[in-house]
Amino acid sequence: MIYFFEQVGAIISDMLKNKLRILLTMSGIIIGVLSVALILSVENAASSTVNNYFIGTLGKNSISSMIPIASKVDYRFTYNELKDIASKIDGAIGALVKSPDNISGRISINSEKYSIASVRGVTPAYAKGTNVLMVKGRFINEYDCEKCSSAAVISDITAINCYGSVENAIGKTFVLRSGTVNVEATVVGVYKCLDTTGKMGNTKDLRQWKSDVYCTYEYVNKCLGVETSSLKYYKVTVILENDADAELAMYELDTLMNRLRSGDDYVVTTYMGFSIADETKSIIKTITLVFICAASLSLIVGGINLMNTLLVTVKERTREIGIKKALGASNRRIILQFLLESVIICLTACLIGIIISLVFIAVLRQNINSLISMIPDEALRLFLAANGINISINLTSVMVSAAFSISVGLIFGIYPALKASKMQVIDALRYE
Repeated sequence: MIYFFEQVGAIISDMLKNKLRILLTMSGIIIGVLSVALILSVENAASSTVNNYFIGTLGKNSISSMIPIASKVDYRFTYNELKDIASKIDGAIGALVKSPDNISGRISINSEKYSIASVRGVTPAYAKGTNVLMVKGRFINEYDCEKCSSAAVISDITAINCYGSVENAIGKTFVLRSGTVNVEATVVGVYKCLDTTGKMGNTKDLRQWKSDVYCTYEYVNKCLGVETSSLKYYKVTVILENDADAELAMYELDTLMNRLRSGDDYVVTTYMGFSIADETKSIIKTITLVFICAASLSLIVGGINLMNTLLVTVKERTREIGIKKALGASNRRIILQFLLESVIICLTACLIGIIISLVFIAVLRQNINSLISMIPDEALRLFLAANGINISINLTSVMVSAAFSISVGLIFGIYPALKASKMQVIDALRYE
């Protein structure tokens, strides 16, 4: 063990004496590690964004069926038809339906106690479908919907901003003012507001953080002046119980939908929300693998450069190797010495690459909104702005980068190490 630390100390001392040569040797590995870390971080952020999007729009435990918008006949569904379809599916909690528009505004108790919020009209199945985490009270139920009650579920942030605590918010009546539309509602529950975009921590005043307020679908339509019976939908989304047979439920929905709405010019498409998310993430992982393979070329070039440097080092230290072998150093010890030097150089390059990637990602996070606004594709720009993208270095990125670095050190260090170990003592000592 003492010998090991002595060798590490000697290697680091030698690296400091030849800083420029070592830095140039590490440059390819640094670029490769930086590329791999950034690619994995972007892949993780993209998968998270896709997951949040599909859970938010399709539901976590959901099956959906859609009529093509281009169909010749208007076969859209009314709200009552959606509820009736959901009631005929085994293991279904209900249909997931959202109001056509949200009502954004401000809930004010006084000049100091207020919160920015957005009222969203939903059905009781919404909580299960999108994994709303209740911390106090209850979510809206079927009775609220039938009576078109003003029951509301607010976030813990809104509860603390307006009422000082989650407990004090239950039973309180508030008014959200939004231009010409005012929404008066009574708090029946409080849910945990999750920071899915990673931006909450950068908000200095949480009163300015906009969170959702959930009211009944019928009540929000009433506030908007919209007749619920006049609204029609191309898509049916049914939320299932955790222990429901998703495959059976999808078959039942597909059979029912094609019996009710199938036409000569199209076929109704039925799918599971979580399966689409998984398939999309699988595609992202495949693309990521291709990019990692491309980035690995930089590591290979860096490895070749490392081998060249080590061969030069072996040549320069021929006499030193001869002296060590004359004093009894085995071939195995000589090999381990140069392999250790190779691995240390690579790990140092890995550390530098990770530090640079951390700085790069920190700058990227600070300017992510500006970068999103520069995207020419409007659909993509709006998608990212609505769902957010949270880029960060995770443990996987660090572990993969370290594994790549150690592999490069071992693979490209073995030949110079073997060459050093095979030197003849007499020839090495005579070397000038």
